[in-house]
Amino acid sequence: MSVSTFPLFPGRTLTTYLYRNVSNAKEIREKVLSGHLPAAALDPTLLVDIFQIEVAAMKVLLQEQAGRKRVTNTIHTELIFVLSGSTNISKALTTFGLKENSTDVCICVFDATPEQTQTIRSLIAGEERPARDLSQSFEEKAVLKAYGIVATELNTSPLLQSVVTRIACRDSL
Repeated sequence: MSVSTFPLFPGRTLTTYLYRNVSNAKEIREKVLSGHLPAAALDPTLLVDIFQIEVAAMKVLLQEQAGRKRVTNTIHTELIFVLSGSTNISKALTTFGLKENSTDVCICVFDATPEQTQTIRSLIAGEERPARDLSQSFEEKAVLKAYGIVATELNTSPLLQSVVTRIACRDSL
């Protein structure tokens, strides 16, 4: 578990949980989709580093502060949408959201309470890992495809930099 703070937004946090060898991804996904678990359930194979999530979270908070209407229904689905770098909501949620057969799970919660942390820990049947271990779960080919990064770009920029640039600049292009 990792708790990220945002200096521009005192009191706002994003708690990130990483689990391996999960046996109940379908149940977790259903609880998130039904709203019984207010969280973003992510596919860690597309997450290069926790910094990638923090950039997307900062962007969500900046949009909220600016009074921009959310494109999605909740702050957590907005995180998935912004994280994807896509302009297609359905594609973003399908690609970056948790799959029913996933064995690794990343859960993100804005402003998590101790009760929410307990609920998440009791729900997930798997081994909790430090969120910094995200870098051990990603699949480079899948990340390149999801973000439209060509291999030659990696000759001049590290993968994380290319991903974060796409997240940060999506609305500007």
